[in-house]
Amino acid sequence: TTAYAGGMANLSDLLYGGVFFDEEGEGGPTCSAYLSTRRVLLETAVFTGVLVAIFVYAIKTCTRVRSADAAHGWGREEPVVKRVLLVAACLQFGFEIAFKLVSRQGLFLMNLTHLYTAAEIYLLASKPGRASFSLLRLVLYHIHEAGLAMLFPEVASRQIPGSLASFYLQHVLIMVVPPYLMYEWGPRSIEPRREWSWAIFSLCFYWMYTLYVLYPVSLVSSTCTNSS
Repeated sequence: TTAYAGGMANLSDLLYGGVFFDEEGEGGPTCSAYLSTRRVLLETAVFTGVLVAIFVYAIKTCTRVRSADAAHGWGREEPVVKRVLLVAACLQFGFEIAFKLVSRQGLFLMNLTHLYTAAEIYLLASKPGRASFSLLRLVLYHIHEAGLAMLFPEVASRQIPGSLASFYLQHVLIMVVPPYLMYEWGPRSIEPRREWSWAIFSLCFYWMYTLYVLYPVSLVSSTCTNSS
């Protein structure tokens, strides 16, 4: 039990031991206790009902990626620009992971920003296909979040040299990669112009991940996992 307790303490220190809880927006006991348990359960129940309804509607109405559309572009040589973007995204994400672990803020890797980066690395490394087209449609509706993050940055925890530059490079790549892939893969990679089901489905995924993954982790660790 002593070894287990020591291991858990070391893990906790690696995940959020370096978080600046005295900085606004980073978390802390006051932040985690802001809502009562009754309020948390009530909001979770209400949002769960809404999300289930939205999810069912989006699944039933969204246009499926056709095999013929997914096969478009196979056999073409990979563009140099795509390779450069892939290398840049991989290097940046590798640095970001190292930065989070060295600064003992590993929990922040659960942030949606890093999830988008991982998704875009997959897209840049993949060929046109049903999975890549579907993932592109989901990521596409969240690139505005990177712009908002740069307009209102929360970078108090970024004390290691180069980490601030990594922050801006990551968000620029998040905004650049989806439009580039739309251009490279053509209009067949996205849904018809007047269809909103994929946008609704993407928003539903955002709230589900926030409510059922980030929120419980934030309550347990008293850390704002929305911080990057």
